[in-house]
Amino acid sequence: MNKAFTVQPCGHQGAIGRALIAVGRKLKSFTERIAQARRRQQAYEQLAALSDPELEDLGIRRTDIPAVVSGRYRRAQPATSNVLTISPRKRPPSPG
Repeated sequence: MNKAFTVQPCGHQGAIGRALIAVGRKLKSFTERIAQARRRQQAYEQLAALSDPELEDLGIRRTDIPAVVSGRYRRAQPATSNVLTISPRKRPPSPG
């Protein structure tokens, strides 16, 4: 290997490299948050453009849209269930 073209690392280069990596990670995180905010805004606009009957078909109301878009929406449980509960049959006591 030709030593004329090699760079010997020194303490400052390692620190600069780590700092650049940290800045890169912060920048990536920032751009990901911007992209996520854009997706939420698009979802909000798409849901807001639906009619009330269309929203009802999805199981939400217009006032639920912000919670749906932010991921905080929890569907209210119906007061009564249309699911039948089947319990096991009790066997009559055996004679004797």
